[in-house]
Amino acid sequence: MVLDNLIVNDTNGFLIEKHSTKAISELFERLCANKIVLQSIGIERRKLASEYTWESYRNNFTKFMLEVVNTNL
Repeated sequence: MVLDNLIVNDTNGFLIEKHSTKAISELFERLCANKIVLQSIGIERRKLASEYTWESYRNNFTKFMLEVVNTNL
């Protein structure tokens, strides 16, 4: 899947245990204690977001639709 590696833990986001209030609390404590981590994540997210333009969406969607059509022939 295209989105499998969209979030890289501690690089451009955070992966935490599902439904874990303890994990969320620990992450918030970490971010409050180290604002540089949060700033770094923000920079990486902006870089990633800049790759997802309407043009790239159109190109990927067109490629996907052509693959679907070709596999159904």
